[in-house]
Amino acid sequence: MSLKTAEDMRWHDTERLGEDDKKILRHPSDALAWKTFDERHRDFALDPRSVRLGLASDGFNPYRLMNTTYSTWPVMLIPYNLPPWLCMKPSSFILSTLIPGKPSPGNDIDVYLQPLVHELKLLWTGVEAFDAFEGKKFNLRAALLWTINDFPGYAMLSGLSTKGYNECPICIDSTPSDRFGNKICYCSYRKWLPSDHPYRIQGEKFCEKYGTNERGKAPSRPSGTDILSEQEKVEYVYGKSKAPQKKRQRGDNDNNDVQHESAFGTKRSIFFDLVYWEHNLLRHNLDVMHIEKNVSKNILGTLLSMDKSRDSRDDRKALEKWRIKPHLWLSTNPNGSEYMPPASYSMSTEEKERFLNVLQKLKVPDGYGSNLSSCVNMKQKKLINLKSHDNHVLMQDILPVALRASNSTKLIDLLAGLSSFFKRLCSTTIDPDDLDDLQDGIILTLCKLEIEFPPSFFTIMVHLLIHLVEEVKLGGPVRYRWMYPIERYLSHLKSYVTNKAQPEGSIAEGFLLEETIRFCSRYLEGVKTIFNIPTRMDDEISNSNDYLFNTGGRVVGKEVTIRLDDKSLKQAHRYVLLHSDAIKGDMDEFLMEKPQMNSQSSATESDESNWIINEFGGWLQNKVHCIDATTEDEKLRKSLAGGLYCYGRKLKGFIINGFKFLSMDRDCRLLTQNYGIMVEADGEAYFGKVMDIYELNYYRAYKVVLFRCNWVDIHRGVRTYPNGDVCVNFSKLMHTGRLLQDDPFIFSSQAKQVFYIEDEIQIGWLHVVKNKPRDLFDLGDSLPVEVEGEAILDTFKLDWSKKCWRKASSELDDYAVGNSAKFYPFYQGITTS
Repeated sequence: MSLKTAEDMRWHDTERLGEDDKKILRHPSDALAWKTFDERHRDFALDPRSVRLGLASDGFNPYRLMNTTYSTWPVMLIPYNLPPWLCMKPSSFILSTLIPGKPSPGNDIDVYLQPLVHELKLLWTGVEAFDAFEGKKFNLRAALLWTINDFPGYAMLSGLSTKGYNECPICIDSTPSDRFGNKICYCSYRKWLPSDHPYRIQGEKFCEKYGTNERGKAPSRPSGTDILSEQEKVEYVYGKSKAPQKKRQRGDNDNNDVQHESAFGTKRSIFFDLVYWEHNLLRHNLDVMHIEKNVSKNILGTLLSMDKSRDSRDDRKALEKWRIKPHLWLSTNPNGSEYMPPASYSMSTEEKERFLNVLQKLKVPDGYGSNLSSCVNMKQKKLINLKSHDNHVLMQDILPVALRASNSTKLIDLLAGLSSFFKRLCSTTIDPDDLDDLQDGIILTLCKLEIEFPPSFFTIMVHLLIHLVEEVKLGGPVRYRWMYPIERYLSHLKSYVTNKAQPEGSIAEGFLLEETIRFCSRYLEGVKTIFNIPTRMDDEISNSNDYLFNTGGRVVGKEVTIRLDDKSLKQAHRYVLLHSDAIKGDMDEFLMEKPQMNSQSSATESDESNWIINEFGGWLQNKVHCIDATTEDEKLRKSLAGGLYCYGRKLKGFIINGFKFLSMDRDCRLLTQNYGIMVEADGEAYFGKVMDIYELNYYRAYKVVLFRCNWVDIHRGVRTYPNGDVCVNFSKLMHTGRLLQDDPFIFSSQAKQVFYIEDEIQIGWLHVVKNKPRDLFDLGDSLPVEVEGEAILDTFKLDWSKKCWRKASSELDDYAVGNSAKFYPFYQGITTS
């Protein structure tokens, strides 16, 4: 282990936050499972070098499309001691076991895991290791916290059953399930409501057989001890799952070939051989990636009547047998044919066309997601070839907005609530105080869905939503416990397969070679390696100190030297002056002199604003010869007083703070949308489009990057829906920028990215979707950073070496946009860089 890695392995202990920020869930070390483990095993927790591991496994086909029956199962370990920007990266994964195909190991996976479990036992007692950071030997210990896997893998590793009526591995024998037609459905979400909630006695509205009322209680999560005591009663013979099944003869009662199975599974999990495993609060994680994907497929399939629809003729007939929802029973036409009455979630052909048109016209920012328009099949009125991440962005951002933009269903607000649940659940930072409200919200949302949809809609994946909030409390943010990084890594392992006859050998050799190169690159300086390759949205530049207000970033595309017109030059210069503390004293002096020059006893706020707009720049420029530029502050003051150089660079694109912005004339020819911009100021959000990007300078002493934008009028051109969604209309602008008092400019460092979705009903109105940069980690406000002078703005910029915010908010977030006269009082006191 290199010196740098040895130092990073202490991050969870040495680089943590102050007491006020520790309660926020940002890392698994903030969650209850980690803290409870430390309290129970204090000797283990005393040494910050003790390693906490997660185990991930899944099967994949190394031959891609050449052979669809082959399945290789890698088993990877994830060290959670590392900081957030490292622990889920492929460079941190440890490929501990490689289970060969051809068939999946099934429950016999425990046989292959025996060497790994043996090593975990040794690591629990400790092995001698060398600490490269301290330069001495120590006793290295490690413990396994939990496993990460999809739902079939959950059953293989836990020994619990994930099939049949007891399919939920949390509820187990208390799983609320019933047979609905030829399907098993999982309803009865009213069990989780308070005992006095009115929904409990309104059985006729819900998916309860014969419309019965609900008086039961929600099942509790079983402890590891409970599961172990039940699984020890199960008899399982390893190797039986590999034997070919014999056809049973009538009257054959041979029990030797029948594996005993209980509600608690088919075998005792091998992980219970670890002395601490039964006391871990969270042993196996429900995979949010696959749950979200399957819920999205349920919704889209039912709304668009696709192949995956959960509303068929057989389901309508089953409703009649259950004697519920009579308005959805099959009806008969006058000619004697049966038809399905429309439901609240049904979409007409016209509504489907509008909905799919929204998705077909959709453009998203670079790096946000794939091109969803290629998944739209207008002829068959359905979506095709959606990947897991496509369902992710649809479920969290696009689906509720697209439904609202097309006015396609009566359940827009209900589905928007489900979308909000996933978005909040998958946040990188979570306040534990908000989790109870989140749990109450999803329970109520599922109950409302039960009123609208038939029982067939409620598959096991929908049921598992009820348990996800509890797992966040125990394990921390979802991003450390889902399958996205694992699936990407499996795709990378496929690239190692060069010898088709020995795929596992190819994978092992490729992994060892890459590990060797990665380790050696830790010791190389001044050479491009896997650790210092710029990211896609990296804005790091060598001369960042030359830019005011941290506006420096990476230029994209063509640069053109231009001469700005006088009006634009004055607008840009005024915007810089109003945000600079370096000339605050000069502004106060100007406002004191001006009434005396006009023989006025006092001046109104409007008078002061007009003087600053029209006269302050010229007045300050006349004083430039009086400024002594001996100190850095005075040098900056003199440069600002001298004014902007009339020549500058016009840029096509610019990357800053993890966002890529393109000007309108460049972006309109692309399949992506990168011109949407938002600035928050004084409690208001201002939405606009980037028209031009300029890099200007104060006679080459200091530089500043400014975006010239069209801003929507917040009073006439913005609509806000009850759930917080926003619509804007760019025919109702705040100003055109043609007048001197107009204020079209903002600093590049102020910009946050949004993208717009056209409304199919209200022509001219666009729905706003906010974007956030990838690999962004909010580490809180209690970090040891300065809060005076330049340090405030230094904390605003993203530190891409660690991929984190060094401070969660900045005074730059509150800069105003629009008309300088209107916002002038707010401009004062902003620190320059």
